[in-house]
Amino acid sequence: MPVIIKSKKNDNAGSLIRKFKKTISAMEIVQNARDRRYHKKPSTLKAERNSEKRHLRKKLKSLKKMKNVPARSLESLREKINGL
Repeated sequence: MPVIIKSKKNDNAGSLIRKFKKTISAMEIVQNARDRRYHKKPSTLKAERNSEKRHLRKKLKSLKKMKNVPARSLESLREKINGL
């Protein structure tokens, strides 16, 4: 699927490159290519996933203790944890 970034009137080359990088990172194209470059055992993938979940749970727990944390950010962390 091609990535198309359209230029607007007041966009310069730098802003177009930033938009392109942001779009590519949101689509996770580069990360997927790096992940597929070498084979990883399923047990290694599971360990990495569990480690990431542990990290996110710890972050969520510390954010819950803080005051003035938007509920939206807490909910997005919960969704990430459930998505892994």
